[in-house]
Amino acid sequence: MNQQNQLVLKMVLASSVGQALSDADRTALAQILETTDARDVQGWLGDQIRKAAQVAKGDYEGHPFRGNQWADASGASTGGASSGPRFGAGSGAKTSSLKEGDFADIDTKNANYVGTILGIKNGVVTFDDEDKGEIKFKLKDVMMIDGDKVEDDSAEAGRQRVKEIDAKLETARRQRERAEREESANTARRGKLTPVNEDNIDKSLKGNEAKEFKRDFKEAESAIKKTRALIAELRAKANEKSTRAMLGTRRLDEVQSSLQAAQEETDRFEDIVRENSKGSIRSAVSISAMGTDVGENVKGFIRDSARMMRLDIPARDSGALQTAGDKNFGVSGDKYDVEAAFDQL
Repeated sequence: MNQQNQLVLKMVLASSVGQALSDADRTALAQILETTDARDVQGWLGDQIRKAAQVAKGDYEGHPFRGNQWADASGASTGGASSGPRFGAGSGAKTSSLKEGDFADIDTKNANYVGTILGIKNGVVTFDDEDKGEIKFKLKDVMMIDGDKVEDDSAEAGRQRVKEIDAKLETARRQRERAEREESANTARRGKLTPVNEDNIDKSLKGNEAKEFKRDFKEAESAIKKTRALIAELRAKANEKSTRAMLGTRRLDEVQSSLQAAQEETDRFEDIVRENSKGSIRSAVSISAMGTDVGENVKGFIRDSARMMRLDIPARDSGALQTAGDKNFGVSGDKYDVEAAFDQL
């Protein structure tokens, strides 16, 4: 990557635009700038570069922060602020950061409140909740705060962020090199495997492979039943009077929405299993590939709802479908070129 593109990348990652990008987006941007001039990057990533440039009030000639009052000669931030989530756990939540006029989403020992802080006096918060109106609660009862956080905007902090960005770029470079080595090794390994093509993908599995398919298929059916029972249990918990009071209207809606999504994805998992009941390479790969992804979605929705209700759900229960889908179903990647089977699905 040339020096100009390195400066552009640092500009994007240091801006509020860059902070909103996912790790995958940052890696993709770094890869594109390895070979493409920043001014020629098109599509969504190109839009992000231009947005960041507008925020920086600079351009691509010389230093990307030129003309920007919140950057010094090193590219470090010297002013301004950005927002993001701020979390505290238990009574150790950063209650000292709360002030009159703040809009916040606050969990206390007894309930969740979303609204505006009207005042704080003698350890008691007067709060204008969107659903409940004006209420009061004690600072010591605050469990979690989700509001706006102002970052350290000193020049030293800016230089530190630039160092962190450099470290991330180096990590991304090493990851690309490792991926290239792994791809080379994988290509060599695949050359020794049984090819999967139109001639064998729909043939019935035989012997031990057929037995493994039947065993894993039953485990998938069992996982579906367990997951449905868990979702029903969580729905019942959400409907309890004490839970509704603790959550509040908005958070209760989020819990119910997550559980509904978990139910729909579980139905989808069951459809995948039923549609691939024949013991063949196609069926095995279809359940494993699609089922694992759907199972991960279900796990996420269940954990989200449990977290909001402050429940501890064992990982083996929330991830039952994902575990069931992540089986060979008689078609091992150590024998078959499973990757080739994806082109046949």
